[in-house]
Parts: sequence; C-alpha cells; structure tokens
Amino acid sequence: EARVLDAQTSGQFSMDYLSADGLPELCEGSARLVFGDLLDASGLVGGLQPFTLQTCGGTGALRIGFGLLRAAGRKTVLIPDPTWVSHRFILAAEGMDVHTYRYYDRQAGQLDID
Repeated sequence: EARVLDAQTSGQFSMDYLSADGLPELCEGSARLVFGDLLDASGLVGGLQPFTLQTCGGTGALRIGFGLLRAAGRKTVLIPDPTWVSHRFILAAEGMDVHTYRYYDRQAGQLDID
C-alpha cells in the first residue's frame, strides 16, 4: 500500500483506463499472430482492415463474439468436443443452436484430425 501511495503522489502512477478497444499494442500483436503473413505492412488483410479488441478474458471474449454472431443473424454454431462447460451456458443465453465437432480421441489419447 505504501508503494502504491508513493507512486500516486510522485506522479508515476496513473488510474487511467484503457480505451474500449484495449491496449493498441496487444491488439496489433494479436492481429499479427492470427493473420501472420497475410497482414501487410499497413495492417490490412487482402485490402481489408481487421478489427481487434481486448476483452476481459477468454470467456468474456466468447460472450462478446457469440453476441455479435447472434446480432448478425447467426443462429447455429459449431463448438469443439471436448470444450469448457461455460461455453454451452453462454450459447444457451444467446439462444443459439449448438453442434459439436470432435478434435480429440479420448480412447486413443490423441488429436483426431482425420
């Protein structure tokens, strides 16, 4: 507590919030991670500007993403099996039809990519 108080009184500590989009460097890095070589020097993918935003964690990101899909008229989604239990609750709250696909073979203990 004393260190925080010292930082606040010395002007080294800020209580400013990030913008609604999040930390720009994180968003830019995320776009580079996802799009790789498809992202050109100006930050475009095939002439289109990708949109990124920072969320309050993985579940928060899914909630926002599924809400955007629902608002865009999408009613059906595919989720992996297995997945986190919370994903089904989020989708149920959005009123989405859920279908699954398998990516892991539990009996063999390995990825099922065929």
